[in-house]
Amino acid sequence: MKMSDALVRQNVFEWLQQYYEVRDVSGSSRNEVQDVSSGSGVPKLSRLEVQKDGTTLRYAVKLTRAYGRISFSRSDAGQWKLLSEVDRVVYVHVDPDDEGQARILVFNQNTIMDAFETTYQKLNEAGQGHIPVWLSPKKEEGLRFFGSGFEGQAIAAHTIELISFGTLDERLSEKRELGDDDKDELSRAIEGVKKLAASMLGIPTEKISVNITLSH
Repeated sequence: MKMSDALVRQNVFEWLQQYYEVRDVSGSSRNEVQDVSSGSGVPKLSRLEVQKDGTTLRYAVKLTRAYGRISFSRSDAGQWKLLSEVDRVVYVHVDPDDEGQARILVFNQNTIMDAFETTYQKLNEAGQGHIPVWLSPKKEEGLRFFGSGFEGQAIAAHTIELISFGTLDERLSEKRELGDDDKDELSRAIEGVKKLAASMLGIPTEKISVNITLSH
């Protein structure tokens, strides 16, 4: 079952919270992850800010599927749009042959900037500077992919299991008794729904409650 981009980003958002050890209001933590996506055509949870020990880190979340490439556009003034505004880039690759997982790589901005700028310069020298730049962290041959192959410069690399609410619903409809693994997945799914709803409504997660009714 193909998971929507919105749910993939929600999974990534939750992973980033765990990565920075963000805790609920009952715990103690100075770290906080916020969705700062705004503007027409900007997907929710594609622009994030992390408050870590008094420092603000700005993230761009770039989701890709089939070929594993991401893109940034370059202005006539030579600025890479969005990329020039963030500190880090979260690369998220969902393999179409395995929709249940996502590969996450986190890069410092300068790593991605160098890859895109060197590719643009090579294309421009060849009279192809008008071609949009799409790059994969894995090395690809050809002038268009000159700056690819920066996977080894990631500052974090993780593969996460994506919560699929549809799959969970199917399991619940087939069973009356839940095992420990099912209970854990159900708990994660409920928490994911609460966080997604809170993010969309702009209210704290603790203000959201979820009730489940099973019909037979």
